[in-house]
Amino acid sequence: MTTSDGSLEALLKKAKPKHLETTKTDVSTALGVFQNLSPSAEPFAFAGKKPSTTLTLSGTIPITYKGARYHIPVAVHIPSKYPQAAPSCLVKPTPEMKVKVSSIVDESGRVQIPYLSAWRSPGHDLKGLLEAMTVAFGESCPVYSAAASIDPSTAISRFPTYVNVPPPKPVDSATVKPEHLKASLLSAIEYRMRLKLMERFEMHFAEIQSMRLTLGELQEGHEKVLGAVERLQVEGTEMREKRDLYRKRRDELEQELIACVPTASSNAIDSVIDAATPVHRQIVDCFAADLAIDDAIYSLGRAVKDGSIDTQTYLRLVRHLSRKQFVHRALLRKCRIVARLR
Repeated sequence: MTTSDGSLEALLKKAKPKHLETTKTDVSTALGVFQNLSPSAEPFAFAGKKPSTTLTLSGTIPITYKGARYHIPVAVHIPSKYPQAAPSCLVKPTPEMKVKVSSIVDESGRVQIPYLSAWRSPGHDLKGLLEAMTVAFGESCPVYSAAASIDPSTAISRFPTYVNVPPPKPVDSATVKPEHLKASLLSAIEYRMRLKLMERFEMHFAEIQSMRLTLGELQEGHEKVLGAVERLQVEGTEMREKRDLYRKRRDELEQELIACVPTASSNAIDSVIDAATPVHRQIVDCFAADLAIDDAIYSLGRAVKDGSIDTQTYLRLVRHLSRKQFVHRALLRKCRIVARLR
């Protein structure tokens, strides 16, 4: 059944797919090959989702089963995220048919073939899906007659769409033409080759995904390392600039010190500070000697407590130091009177 571009676009507007052009192209291609299918926009609920208006291809697809040609009623529901998301395929038997449960069709008629489970985009499309269903149904027919006593001519006249309904009596092997047998064998071989290729494809695809994940992690780590290297280079440049500035300031300070105190290394620290007059100098010397004797007497007291010296030695040394301290204090007093420092 052919569909004009205008009617298909109207249905697409109702379904509102995210990838409009891709969906339109794939649907047109599939309808061009499988002309017994027709598009429609009808409510459908995908697994785990609420019902929504979905573009649906319904009708029959031709298969070759045991050398005879049949038309299987199906419905292909296209999700809004197509081609990223796989379509949902159902076998739609007539009242005189029943679903034949197998590894590719469940009790509800939902189709489960490897082409759907391994759906990837790009690489998979509606035309390939329908062809895979044709091959799979050629290996295992998804429907069977509900009443074996139905007259073949009656079944064909009541349901003109599903032609070539198998008669209840066995088909004479002489009626099987060589080309039919050849086509059946080729379809079986093609299907098995597709399964093998799909298994290899899934295995290699998983390896590629793992490699891509590892590559992403390595690239992320590489960027972090580059960022750290750049920061270290900037910090190193700043540290070198600060080091050079420090050396420059240090050299300048050393030059200033040398210029200000050219003989600083040869002078004693005590000669740096001096009194204004000899009398004041004598006052400083006496005061320093008085303080030094106080420190000496204190140290002798600690030595007696520690047991380093005996009491007799302590008393003798203290008497000697006390005499000297008395002299320094008397001289200090006279100098202060002379210098008028009362």
